[in-house]
Amino acid sequence: MARPTSFITELSASDWEQLIIKFKTIIDFKEWKNRISLLKTEIERYPFLSQFYNENFKIELGFGKLLDYKSSTGRYPTFIRDAKEYAFFSFILIFVQVHRALGSDGKKRLLGSIQSQLENDSGVAPIAYEMRIIGYLSRHGFKIELNDLENGGGYDFLATHSGVEIEVECKHLSADVGRQVHRKKFHSLAKTLHLVIENALDHCDSAKLITVTVPGRLNNNHDHQMAIAHRIKKVLSTNTEFSVDENYSVNLSHFRIEESPFSLNLDEKEFEERTRQYLESSLKIDRPNLLTYWRPGRSAIIVHVRSKKTDNVLRTISKRLREDTRNQFTGKKQSLLFVHLANSTRSDLKGMHDTAKKGMNVGIQQVINEILSKRIHVQ
Repeated sequence: MARPTSFITELSASDWEQLIIKFKTIIDFKEWKNRISLLKTEIERYPFLSQFYNENFKIELGFGKLLDYKSSTGRYPTFIRDAKEYAFFSFILIFVQVHRALGSDGKKRLLGSIQSQLENDSGVAPIAYEMRIIGYLSRHGFKIELNDLENGGGYDFLATHSGVEIEVECKHLSADVGRQVHRKKFHSLAKTLHLVIENALDHCDSAKLITVTVPGRLNNNHDHQMAIAHRIKKVLSTNTEFSVDENYSVNLSHFRIEESPFSLNLDEKEFEERTRQYLESSLKIDRPNLLTYWRPGRSAIIVHVRSKKTDNVLRTISKRLREDTRNQFTGKKQSLLFVHLANSTRSDLKGMHDTAKKGMNVGIQQVINEILSKRIHVQ
């Protein structure tokens, strides 16, 4: 039976080690170590995907950094060194308390959830988002009843403050749900293309843009990906400007490397920002589905994968949110729906921005208005 619980949201550095030890006794530590090892291997093998891994697996990689520190020094650090470690400590502080507050069935659901997320492509980010919202509400004086974990369904938890009860649902959604080129499939293709592009770069003395256009959704089939790799290799080796078949087209164009950030030696942060600006303003390319290889001042190869069909990120997210307000909440109490949009690009957010055109609401504002007009208990 769920009961209101107060969760602490701050912990002194002297208690960090005990918190980690407690967390390790709750989870399947061997599975976590294996997952962390796999992620680190992927980053070493495919450094061009490091940003994606660092953004989407902060909890796992933060834990890995702490374990490495402990292995080399015999102790855990006495201060948080980066965003990944902060994300990990913030997560386990609430997670350990949630586990302690749950009954036996709730504990099983919690561990089952984190185990299944640990093994999938999004990692533990969805459950970490729930812990984050529990922490957020707790800092504002709410007591929390863990409804979904204890009862196996319905809204996630009931937040109570000054006699007011609010049903709370947390949604961790990826913008990939409405994309034609899913990031998972793109990364699979990127791994297939890696050696092809690396080898071509060794024999390249200019700056080239390869544009791969698929008719609809990007196919995850290995043979299909190998065919794209072969076509790109041929285009680069023969300097052919255009190659097409019934499944995709490959275009080759050139740009002046001396006018791009690829001609400069910049630190990582400045290079990322200058590259983003250059791609958007000069090449008219947003960053998703992009592979970038270069030798500073000498050569660069950019591979951009796109679809002929437009993405429907907002429409798909809107559908998901409407379903959740209908299925998760009881309609008897005030409700809060927290939504985290993972893997969202600047263009995604721009398209979903709550602006108005010709007196009509668009983007996120339109979605919210549709929900509120039909579900007046949702805030």
